[in-house]
Amino acid sequence: MVYKPHSSEVKLLALAALERGVAVPTIETLYGVDRRSIFRWKAQVESTFTLARQHSAMVGRPRAIPAPLLHVLTQLLDETPSERAERARLRAERVTNGRCVLSEYERAGTHDAGS
Repeated sequence: MVYKPHSSEVKLLALAALERGVAVPTIETLYGVDRRSIFRWKAQVESTFTLARQHSAMVGRPRAIPAPLLHVLTQLLDETPSERAERARLRAERVTNGRCVLSEYERAGTHDAGS
């Protein structure tokens, strides 16, 4: 099996779905993660209260999450997988119809200008 790192967002969304009672096979399909990873992340959160990897050489203050990004992440965690799928469908529809409507995150000016 090939190691594939997952973003913290995917990990949090998968765990939030698990907490809401979404079936593990559904989470595997929605987020493209293996069931063993889901349960490993769950055990890690239960034992350390964080998804961050433990580094012995970590020094200094942890990085702060910019307020607009924190707001978006909070909204994502509050969404159910079906709400997230609907938002993705609407986004695809916007592009198909040629409309250029910026999301709240994009309006906040924190998106990558190169993409």
